[in-house]
Amino acid sequence: MKLTYDPTADAAYLYVVDKIAPGAAVETRLPDVPLKDSIFAFDFDVNGCLLGIEILGASRVLSPETLRRAQ
Repeated sequence: MKLTYDPTADAAYLYVVDKIAPGAAVETRLPDVPLKDSIFAFDFDVNGCLLGIEILGASRVLSPETLRRAQ
């Protein structure tokens, strides 16, 4: 797994797979409950397998140390 972080957008992406090919994420699902003023978007492939998770408002739910270690 790999975590990337864009501090300008305060957005993180947790890659569950090594690489996501362009167009591989064919469905994005949002949870039914709000999570600490952040948005989690779960990306799935055509087979329903989880590819990664986008976190908007990442600094509200991830520790500063985790964000510092992100790529």
